[in-house]
Amino acid sequence: MKIIRCLSAAILIALMGILSSPTRSQASMMVDFSEGSVGNFDTLIATSTDTVFTIPGFSDFRDFSYNPVAGWGGAFTSANVIGASGPVRDELVFGMSFDETFATVPFSVEFYAYEQTTLRDWVTMNYNGAGLITNYANWDFIVHNAAVPESGALLLLGSGLALAGLALRGKIGL
Repeated sequence: MKIIRCLSAAILIALMGILSSPTRSQASMMVDFSEGSVGNFDTLIATSTDTVFTIPGFSDFRDFSYNPVAGWGGAFTSANVIGASGPVRDELVFGMSFDETFATVPFSVEFYAYEQTTLRDWVTMNYNGAGLITNYANWDFIVHNAAVPESGALLLLGSGLALAGLALRGKIGL
C-alpha cells in the first residue's frame, strides 16, 4: 500500500462530479483535490504538456469541512494551463476539470501553490490511465521540496558568516 507523505501538501482525490454545460466543446469531469499543510497560499497553478484541462479549470472552492469559500476564482488559460487565486488561505478543497477523453490515457500535471511570489508547494501528479480518474490508486503524487528560506534568515546567516570571517582575520575582537 502506498503511503504518501504529507511533507508539504495534502492532495487527495475525494470525489467526482460529471459536469455538463452547453458551452463546453467536449465533455469534462471534475475531480476534487485539496491543498494544505504548506502554510499560507493565495494562488494555484496547474500545467500539463497534454491538453487535459477543460472550462472552468479550477472551481468549487471549499474549506476542509466542505463549506464554500468566498473570494476565490479560477481562470481557464488554455487546455494546458489553469489558475486560481483568492484571499490567503492555509487549506482549500477545489475541483479541477479534466477532458474526459483522458480518463483512460496516462497524463501528468504539475501543481504549484504560491503566496504572492513565494512558491509554497510543488507536486507532480501522475495519472496512470488504468481506470477511474477518481480512484486514488490510479494517481501518483511526487512532492517536491518547495521550501524557500525567509529573507530574514538569509540576512542573519550572511551577517553571522561575515562577522565570523572578520573575527578570523583579526579585524574585530570577538
